[in-house]
Amino acid sequence: MGRGIALTLALGGFAVLVKTRSDQAAAQAAICDSAGVMIDAELLDPNKWAECEQVIEFVLDYRSLGQADYVVEAVPEDLGVKQAVYTELEKVLADTAIVASTTSAISPTALQAGMRRPERFIVTHYAQPAQLVPVCEVVRGKATGDSAFEIAIKVLDRCHCTPVTCADTPGFVFSRIQLAILRECLAMVRDGVTTVENLEVIMKQGYAARLPAMGPFEHADIGGLDLMQQLSNDLWPILDNSTDANEGPLAELVESGRLGVKTGQGFHDWSKRDPDAFRAERDREVIRRLKVLRKN
Repeated sequence: MGRGIALTLALGGFAVLVKTRSDQAAAQAAICDSAGVMIDAELLDPNKWAECEQVIEFVLDYRSLGQADYVVEAVPEDLGVKQAVYTELEKVLADTAIVASTTSAISPTALQAGMRRPERFIVTHYAQPAQLVPVCEVVRGKATGDSAFEIAIKVLDRCHCTPVTCADTPGFVFSRIQLAILRECLAMVRDGVTTVENLEVIMKQGYAARLPAMGPFEHADIGGLDLMQQLSNDLWPILDNSTDANEGPLAELVESGRLGVKTGQGFHDWSKRDPDAFRAERDREVIRRLKVLRKN
């Protein structure tokens, strides 16, 4: 995620410092590979990338970030880990610098607690892959100042990202929708309604196929709100409302050590599928739909 955000910022015309934990060469290669995919898809001019590549620098220590005006934190989803990073950042950053987190679910109010300059903190939650999905959630914590909010919006606009503001609520908007869909899909697998494979097909070739053209409220209006009310009365009572993720298909897989791509097994058998090839195909499909959206 951090590498995709770094590429987005560079394409927006910013000089970018990428702080890596160790393998700078791998980080650089990943960014170049992502840029290459965009060039091949004619989303990025090679000459533009040649210029942008020169403004991306890789560093290993926080002191190298001392002159940064705007920092995006993209470390693992752990409150303590993130707050430890902010402590280090505030030791070297100017008082006017903005710290943004790309957390997908942790409250910005919780994240900024303990910061010396909480008014300079904000959440900018990018969707994966960050360099291709244009939307970015912008979430203020209770202590976030107007200046930090306005600067974050300007940065996103300059990077051709679409900022969407939302309240400081668990999961914000994107993750809440994503987890609601996953919960219902898990329930249908659990109850024998259908299979994982069938659900993948329905979501990708059915539900997702019309999403670029029609959101949920537009769909409701087109279908008729009286019909939507009737269907909701029929279906809402049977929709899954599980609140304990430690039970059901997801918990069973985790307990058995099947954690997905990282272990080679999850809902799918990744020992028989190439995860890198899957990600590349995913990016090609995102690019295809992005190009359609841009034409419109």
